[in-house]
This record gives sequence, structure tokens and C-alpha cells, in this order.
Amino acid sequence: LWLYHLQVVTDAATPNEASSQNTPQAVDPRNHGIKIDCARLDDEAKENPSFELEQHFMDKLATLNAQIEAMVPKTRALEKATTDEFTEIRNKRVNLFNQAYNHIKNKIHEVYWELTKGSSNDYRLAAGERGVSNDGKAYLELDDFEQLYSHGIKYSTMPPGKRYRDVEQLSGGDKTMAALALLFAIHR
Repeated sequence: LWLYHLQVVTDAATPNEASSQNTPQAVDPRNHGIKIDCARLDDEAKENPSFELEQHFMDKLATLNAQIEAMVPKTRALEKATTDEFTEIRNKRVNLFNQAYNHIKNKIHEVYWELTKGSSNDYRLAAGERGVSNDGKAYLELDDFEQLYSHGIKYSTMPPGKRYRDVEQLSGGDKTMAALALLFAIHR
């Protein structure tokens, strides 16, 4: 059989070529940068090329190109379906995260207050505006509302009789109470 060995021409020149050439090699736009290399063919195939065989391969190449072109709409439809599914999963993930975050955020103060409460037995009275409470308070805040997963959640507390602080700045006992409050708020 008479076959061509195709070699793709690269733009990169070897060090010897780079020193001898100052301009980039022009690529013939008609053959898409493909160079025909007949070095691997036997002598008979080089001297007597079979144009029928060449035409057969050209027809086969045209058929394969037509099949590839027919696959393009299917590929685009598959890409759209995949993108839609990804968007649906991402939205579901954001909704589930927001539900969990809002639940914990709403419960954290109540749980922390119960763990650190003083003499007042009414949560609403202690948390309201009727005087200064000596009971603990806890808050959760997102660092970035737009990009939920690229930033963290800030957990701050105000232990009874102390100032408002981030959890990292608390003493060991206060950190323990803050951690327990967070754990209990998650499970409520």
C-alpha cells in the first residue's frame, strides 16, 4: 500500500535553525501546516503512486470530516445539558448552605445564652432592650456574602461580664463554652 507519513510542522525551530533564520517559517494555509514525509515509504510506492488509493483515502477523510461535523450539534447539546446540571447542583448547594447557616445563626445566641446565663430566667428579657444583661451573647457572620465558599464564617462571642471578642481571642474556658454552643446550635 502506498501511504503518506504525515508530520505536523511545528513553529519551534532547533537551536541551529534559530540562529540561521531571523523570520518565522511561513505555513501554507492550504495544507493547515501538514508536511508530507515520504521517507518511510518503500521505493516502489515512491515511484508509482496509486492515485486511486489516494482518492480512496481522500474520500474516507471527507467522510470522517462529515461525521465530525455531524457530532458538533450533539456535543453542544451535551455541553448545554452538563452546564445546566452543574448550575442546578450549584444552586442546590448554595440553598442548603444558606439553610444550615441561617438555622445555626438563629440558634447560636440562644444556646450560648443558655450555657452562660446568669440570674435572669427569661431569654427574651435578657436579649431585649430592657436593661443591660450580664448574660453571654454569640454571633455568626459570613466574611463574604457573594462568595460563600472562598471565605470563612466569623464566630464572635461576648462572655458574661466581658467585652465582645472573636473566638480566637477567648480564654480556654470561654472557648470551650463557645465551641459547645456552636455544637449544640448545629444539632438543634
